[in-house]
Amino acid sequence: MQSCSSPHETMRDVLTVFKRLNVQWKKIGPYNVKCLWKPAVQRFSLPMGMNGITLRDDTNAPLKTSNNESFSLCDDVKFEIQLYKGSAETYVLDWQRIYGAPFLFIEVCAAFRACVIA
Repeated sequence: MQSCSSPHETMRDVLTVFKRLNVQWKKIGPYNVKCLWKPAVQRFSLPMGMNGITLRDDTNAPLKTSNNESFSLCDDVKFEIQLYKGSAETYVLDWQRIYGAPFLFIEVCAAFRACVIA
């Protein structure tokens, strides 16, 4: 994301969108924020006969071995944003995923972009 607004206005607008998306945040510095996003839907059911399987996350660590049919698969997404000066007139918002499923990180990025463009 690029902005021509002042850095203060840009960060204020970013945090306003985060509030709308239910993103929690902690300010690390004036232009650096650590964030946590929890997906709204976190449960699914396995088809019959697939109990006891082991699912793995992107680090190949077991998520959970379950003998019942329903369990939590989605994790929270932790990420960090930092505002940089891009040129004399623009600022660039850099996003970095710290933890969580990559597709969920992409989902929160897309939701943010949809709010900004709308």
